[in-house]
Order: sequence, then structure tokens, then C-alpha cells
Amino acid sequence: MTDPFGRTIDYMRLSVTDKCNLNCFYCKTGPVKHLSHEEILRIEDFTKVAEAFIGLGGKKFRITGGEPLIRKGVCALIENLVSLGATVGMTTNGVLLKRFASELKCAGLNGLNVSLDTTDGQVYRSIGGGDVSEVIDGIILASDLGFSLKINAVLMKGINDDVFPLAEFAKQAGAELRFIELMPFSPTEKLISDKFVSAAEVAERHGLSRTERAGNVTFYEGRGYRVGFITPLSEKFCASCNRLRLTCTGKLLPCLHSDVSFDVRPYLSDYEGLKQILIRAAGAKQPCHQLEKGVRQNEEMGSIGG
Repeated sequence: MTDPFGRTIDYMRLSVTDKCNLNCFYCKTGPVKHLSHEEILRIEDFTKVAEAFIGLGGKKFRITGGEPLIRKGVCALIENLVSLGATVGMTTNGVLLKRFASELKCAGLNGLNVSLDTTDGQVYRSIGGGDVSEVIDGIILASDLGFSLKINAVLMKGINDDVFPLAEFAKQAGAELRFIELMPFSPTEKLISDKFVSAAEVAERHGLSRTERAGNVTFYEGRGYRVGFITPLSEKFCASCNRLRLTCTGKLLPCLHSDVSFDVRPYLSDYEGLKQILIRAAGAKQPCHQLEKGVRQNEEMGSIGG
């Protein structure tokens, strides 16, 4: 399946829940609206959408949240996707990773992206609450189990823009480290002006040398470390976008930074209907986001999925 600009759309992110066991201030401005059981897609519904997507050439899925390890049946969903021939990854905050890592491995999960903004316990609590040692223990276990590991850190001025402590931990854990520039959403607009710092500025400050661009990640090296930066604002990578997003309420999003969405719910019992709504969503993708023009997603990141 291709979009109007010739990009092959073969990757889907599945947000299986809006609930999270952390409260990171860049993700949400307050408690997430409580959704009823009927408003949330079932594991079987996600599987149906995935099957239709695979029927159109889809190859890769990433399970996200909220925090996906909160969702009952998430390992069953992974097993379903793997049985359909897909490659499956997960983005998690890692708080429950130590408890579920072995089960995830048995389910066939290919790789883990763990959100970790700092290894400093006090700073970690100030960002979203929680105990950073739980996350660190989970990452170490996942590394021991042989997972392909990436650590994602949201880059914030004055909080974690000294990249080397995380770089050292990532190196010890055998994980790839990527810092993600703060992305503006309407509800968290003020945060951007207060805490945004570009990847290039941080790299220059620390004497890092740019080495390569791989997909949506720009890699730098220095002091024996390799650090990646994901730069949705300072260096767009929309030209290589190959994904759709499905929220836990059944909204299909062509772009993270647009309010355009398509509802899959009316088609959950109609395989061909699902394929057509997926084709429509791919057809609605724009050449690039327009964040620099003030176009914002009105939902919070916590309601959409990572």
C-alpha cells in the first residue's frame, strides 16, 4: 500500500490503552479521561485491523499505550500478530518490564523501546513519578534475555540535556540511545517554549560529531559514545514516514500531528471494509507535518500513543 506521495505504508502503531502508571508532564496535563470498557478496542479488534493491514502489505507493528503492559491480553495480541507473519516491537516505560520480560520473549516480541529520560532517581520522579530502579532492572533483564533494545529519552533543556549519563547506561546495557526532541501538542504548548532544545544545539555543546542519518534517527559520536537524535522539529523526516497509528478507541491517524482520523469500528466485522478504510487513511497522509506553521494535534500524546 502506498500513499499519494509514493511512500510505502507498511508499519502500524497500535495504542492498546490510554492508561499509564506514570504521569510525565510532557505527555499529559492531568488525569486521562476515564474510558468505558465499551469505548476500548478488544484484543480481537486490534488483531482484525492488523490482519487487514497485512493483507495490504503491512509488515511491522509497534505496541504502545499509555503503558501497554497495563493492558490485559497484550501478550496474546503479540502472539496473534507474530502468527500472522508480522514483526512486532513494543514501546514501554519499563516500570513493569521486569515482571513481563520473559513472557514477552515467549510471545515472540522482536524488540523493545524503553522510555527512560534519566537515570537519576530524583529527576525521574520529578518528571513523571515512579522508581527509576525498577526501569533499570527491567532493561538489564531484557538485555540478558536477548531483546533488541532501544532507550528513548525526551530531550529537555536543563533536565537531561547532558547526554552522557544516559549514554553510559545505554552502552552498559547494550542498548541504542535516542533522544527525541520535544514535540508540540496543543495541550502542552507552554512546555515546548520552556524546555525545547534542538539536537544540533546539544550535539555542538558536547562536541559530538554527526556520523550518519538512518531513517528518522541522526547519529552522533563523541567521548566513546554513539548517541541518536530524533528530530521532528529541527530536521523533519516526514519524507520517509511509512506508518499509520491506531488509537485504543479505534481512531486511525495518518499523521501524529494532525486531527484527521478515520474510525475503524464500523468495519470490524468486515475484512474488505477494513482494508478500504486503511487505504483511505493512507490516502489522507500529507507530505509532511506543519508544526512550524502552528498546526497542532489537539489531543495529548498520552491519549494517542507513543
